[in-house]
Amino acid sequence: MNITKYAIVSTIAFVSANIALAQNLQCPDIAKTLKEYSIDSSSSNFLNSVFSQHCQQDGSKKSSSAGIGLDAVVKAIPIKFTGSYGSSDDAFTNFCKSYASYSTASSNNDSYKETISIKALDTIDQCLRLQSSGVQLTHIVTNVEAMSFYMRSSVTTTFELQGIQTTGNVKCTGQIKGHTKTFDQAVSATIKATQSFSCTRQATNKPTGAKLFDEATVTVLTNQGNYAVLWPRDERQSIDMATDIDKRITSVAADLSLAKTALQTLTGAKPVVVYQCPIGTQGWNPGGAWGYYGCQGQITTNSNCTNIEYPNNQTLNCTPIGSIRPY
Repeated sequence: MNITKYAIVSTIAFVSANIALAQNLQCPDIAKTLKEYSIDSSSSNFLNSVFSQHCQQDGSKKSSSAGIGLDAVVKAIPIKFTGSYGSSDDAFTNFCKSYASYSTASSNNDSYKETISIKALDTIDQCLRLQSSGVQLTHIVTNVEAMSFYMRSSVTTTFELQGIQTTGNVKCTGQIKGHTKTFDQAVSATIKATQSFSCTRQATNKPTGAKLFDEATVTVLTNQGNYAVLWPRDERQSIDMATDIDKRITSVAADLSLAKTALQTLTGAKPVVVYQCPIGTQGWNPGGAWGYYGCQGQITTNSNCTNIEYPNNQTLNCTPIGSIRPY
């Protein structure tokens, strides 16, 4: 009797542990996946991609718009476009109708962010399809250089890894039976419980010191269906270059501050009166020991001018003719 109880408890514990672990291997969340590539799930980039996949231009829902991944997509769409709904089909009908007037899908289908959004939707749909067959396959993007994949089998479904296809400068590695192997088109394994592997993407160094990561793809081939991930192109500046840019921005900001202060000073200055002075002397005859004639009909900001025929000197008033404003 005690043995039976122990067996039952052990079985429950084993099943519970498997369920808990399975729940941790969830398909990628759409909003989180898009955020990794600086795309908001409420942005036109994402919504246009959903519209082009599931809706007609007249606002009706495509008859082919179906799939087990619809629930996940609906949850990512802002409620103002789905309204209240009883099912995913209802939600898409509402979305197609309300978003038709906002859609720019016909003119922006070449948007790279829309391409990323569409590929992300495809990846999540593939993940959910594999999950519905009783197995799990998902991935995590660590950063622009690294990505990890996780696979889990089930007791009722045979799960076989039949190769890894990559494009771009990507290399994948993992362990099979305790030995590190390259995961490429030739790799194969029957997943008894779990299997994981990681992929790294090499960058091209630019003369500026920046790193350019070309677009890449990783496709996991299995007997239950394939799982493809798009790795969008990216560019990262070097630390030295980023520091230099920061210094330049700081310097420019300081110059702008000084210029602003000087401009405010000039803007507050009063207009300056301009005068025209007379020509020559008034009532003198040349012939002094030496002479200086400061009244030559010039335009000046001085209100008078001076003539000298030593030992005599003469100060004459200049006539105001207008004013100028300093800039």
